[in-house]
This record gives sequence, structure tokens and C-alpha cells, in this order.
Amino acid sequence: NCPGDLLLSFSPDVNDTQRIYTCDDLGNQTIQLWVTDAAGNQDFCETFVQVQDNMNACNGTPDVITVAGLIETEANDGVEGVMVDVNGGLLTQTTLSDGYYDFDLAQGGDYSVTPMLDEDADNGVTTYDLVLITRHILGVDLLDSPYQIIAADANKSNTVSTLDMVDIRKVILQIV
Repeated sequence: NCPGDLLLSFSPDVNDTQRIYTCDDLGNQTIQLWVTDAAGNQDFCETFVQVQDNMNACNGTPDVITVAGLIETEANDGVEGVMVDVNGGLLTQTTLSDGYYDFDLAQGGDYSVTPMLDEDADNGVTTYDLVLITRHILGVDLLDSPYQIIAADANKSNTVSTLDMVDIRKVILQIV
């Protein structure tokens, strides 16, 4: 519809147009932004406001901490292009070539940091990997790093088994 002016608010109540944040609210505050057209149609999105104390007006150390890390390969090389998000998308960052990420978060919160890199499944996978996994399953020569175990667990069952080998073989043969 959308004829006429649009009204913005923080709830379905079109008069709910103000929010006041204090020193107690430092960090990310989730909000809803509502839009209402002249016919009364409404919709909203959820986002956040990052409340900061850049002028040190809150007396003392702000209750904000930095959560940071590196996404690296087994050879300690930074991984570029990894999307790292906090709490399912509250904040998102993509790593540069050094693999570094950091988030300023409210101290005392409960956060989940999740990295994700969506590349081709066959990136670097060879039949030699199947040989190594076979030797691991038989106990002849165990995979010796967490990276190798995670990569070998193709079906994400938290174990390395012949089912993983079937999935990896499909990737190599491009049947997936």
C-alpha cells in the first residue's frame, strides 16, 4: 500500500518513538524498528544499538570487553573470508588475510561465537585422504591433529567411520 508518510517506532505503538540509554546499558542492545504506513499496515525488523561511552562519562571502566581470536589453518596461516558471528548474527565480521576477528561486547553476557567458511567441499580433498582415514579407522596410523579429525568427520557425527569415507568418495567423484 504505502500511500503518504511512513511512521517509524520501536513497537507497534506508533507513538513509541524514543529510547533512553544510560551507563547501565553499555554494549549491544537489541531493538525492534517498526514502520507503519498511512493505511495502518505494519512490519518490523530486529537490529541492535551499540551503546558506547566514548567520552568516559560513565565514571570508571566501561563494562565492555573485547572478544577476539584468529582463524588459522593447521600450518598457522590466517584464513581469509571466514564469517564469524556472535549469537546467531547479532554481530557479524568477515576475516581478512590474517584470520583475525574481534567484537566489543557487554561484560557478563553469554555469547556464542561461530565461524563459518562455505567453500567447495572438494577443496584439497584427494584419494590419499581416504588412505589416511582408512589407516586411522583400522588403528594402524591415527590422524594426529584435531584439524585432520574434523576434516575426516564428513558427516559431522563426531566420529570418523567408513560412512565418512563414503561421503568423501562422493565428493572426490563429484557425485554430491
